[in-house]
Order: sequence, then structure tokens, then C-alpha cells
Amino acid sequence: MVRKFLVSRILWLMPKRALTALVGWFCHTRTSALCIPLFAYFYKIPLDQAQYPHRHYTSLTAFFSRRLKPSLRVMPIDERVVVSPVDGVVSSIGTIQEGLLVQVKGVEFTVKELLNQAMYDDGFEGGMYVILYLSPQDYHRIHAPLTSVVVNQMRIGGTLFPVNRLGLYAIDSLYTKNERVVFSMVQDTYCFSLIAVGSTLVGSVKLSQKFEGKPDIGVLRGEELGWFEFGSTVILLFEKGQVALSLQKGQRVEALQQIGTW
Repeated sequence: MVRKFLVSRILWLMPKRALTALVGWFCHTRTSALCIPLFAYFYKIPLDQAQYPHRHYTSLTAFFSRRLKPSLRVMPIDERVVVSPVDGVVSSIGTIQEGLLVQVKGVEFTVKELLNQAMYDDGFEGGMYVILYLSPQDYHRIHAPLTSVVVNQMRIGGTLFPVNRLGLYAIDSLYTKNERVVFSMVQDTYCFSLIAVGSTLVGSVKLSQKFEGKPDIGVLRGEELGWFEFGSTVILLFEKGQVALSLQKGQRVEALQQIGTW
């Protein structure tokens, strides 16, 4: 408990916004592009999977948010298949009970806090949730898991704690404290939410222009919703009876890979 308290204090006192702003400034400069080969080597990123050769990217930020070659990710044909919105690792998965989700073992947070009270809907009770963690090595574009309508999207302000193991261990209800974007979506007669959570060095989530401030926008399964500029987290919430997820904690997934059916 003493260790957790000390780490928590350090993270609370750390100048998260200033650090994010400083790193973000550098990563947007042309000079930062010189670091791309080293960054790719350190994180074991296969450069041949990027849409363009690494010399095409004019900054580290441009490389972080790179698209992949279209042939690398092929969606299942069956429209009843739910696809992963991102590359990442399943850090938590389960059933929403009494409005609670599991952050890590022994630490829970509420749907109400996550979605913001103004957007809270107890329709998720008894439904499924999955939390997907993106590391710096991952592809950072965010895609729609189902063909649906984005009825609302809201930016919720907050701080920028790291969403890695250290942050999750030390900060209770971390996902409800960080900046995030909530996509409220309707598929057939069911509602579901996709929450993109910001992190230290990430800052705000970037949205595709189609969705910025616009309600009731139809999206196709696999369509791009936005992107991160570094590793972070995406959380999916589904109403009871909507989907059957075929995932396990610790499993690695790729964007557009089947993760369940509806």
C-alpha cells in the first residue's frame, strides 16, 4: 500500500500536460522524423507494413498515426461479425454488473463515471465490456466495430495519467479521470459506446473530420473514426444480449479482426 501511495503521489504531481505538450511539440517537428528508424527498431515495428516508406513521414507524429497497407487487414465478410476497433491487448473483459467495470484485479470503476453523468444510461447493465490497451508499437487508427449510426460524440475533459500497468496500478478509476471521447452508437435496436481514452504524451484523441461535432452520422463497419498519436486505450460497452464476445484477458488483437458476433 505504501508503494502504491508513493507512485500515486508521483503521478498526481507529475506535470502531465506540460510533458505532453513538450513531447508533442517535438514529435510534430521535421527533426523528429530522424528518430523514426530508431523508434521502429526499439518497439519492433515492421516498417514494411506502413502505407508509405518511412522517409515519407515528415515527423514522428505522422509515423505514430500511420495507416497500414490496405491489403494487410481484411474484414470478415459476415456482417454479423463484430471487429476490433484497434490493435491492442485485452486488459479487461467481462459483464457489467451493478454498473461496474474492472480496471485491474481488485480495482473497479463505474459506467456512470466513464460516460459522464449527462450521458449515463443504465441500459448497459448486464451487458459486455472490453478494454483494449494500445502500446507505442501498435497501429493507432480507430475503426467502427459495427455498421451503425453515431448519434452523439462528446469530449470529456480530464487529466492525462499514463494508461500503462503502472498507472492502472496506482490510480483508482484512472479511465474516468483522463480526457476521453465517447462515441454513442446505435446498431439496429441496440446502443453501444466506444470510448477513446487519452494518456500522457497522447493528449486529446483526434477525430476524423466527418465526425467532429456532428450527430447522427452513419458509419460502416471498419470505417475510420479517428486516431491516437501514441499508445492509449479504447473501451467498448454493449447492451445486454447485443453481442457475444470471443476474447480472453491478455489476448492480442488487430484492428478489423473478429472479436465477436451480434
